[in-house]
Amino acid sequence: MLRTIIIIDDDPEDIDLMKDTTGMLGEHHVCVSFVDACKALEYLRSDTLVPTLIVVDLHMPKISGQECVDEIRLIQRLQDTPVAIYSSAARQRL
Repeated sequence: MLRTIIIIDDDPEDIDLMKDTTGMLGEHHVCVSFVDACKALEYLRSDTLVPTLIVVDLHMPKISGQECVDEIRLIQRLQDTPVAIYSSAARQRL
């Protein structure tokens, strides 16, 4: 069974890092990524997919990671899907 991880982050470098990290989970996992939270929400609302995990960047333009998660939680079939919120803001300051 193929498991899907959704990554929502406005920084392509962070998406690549997340894909590399989740790639260690094995060949039964696939990552679908979005650099635009609004496009991600549009996809999640229109598709029937129930991902294994959704990873959301906290700081994004247009809508914040928290607002994105709030919108995800309004999608009935995703209410029990684990969501991880992270930020690379500290890394950028180093």
